[in-house]
Amino acid sequence: MFFYIFSDLFYFDFFFFFFFFPFFFPFFFFPFLFVFPIFLPFNLRLTSVEGDLCVSIPSANTAL
Repeated sequence: MFFYIFSDLFYFDFFFFFFFFPFFFPFFFFPFLFVFPIFLPFNLRLTSVEGDLCVSIPSANTAL
């Protein structure tokens, strides 16, 4: 453990956790906010709070 503290992997883990974790936090803990609105009707997608989070994905599916 003494050698692991002074290794590059230790600092990389801290950099990845504190720098990238806040950006991926909503996707890890609230995935239904980004996935569930795809299966909603089109009018509910536009009016719901979750709909504007993934507005590009439903619009691409409805265009097909």
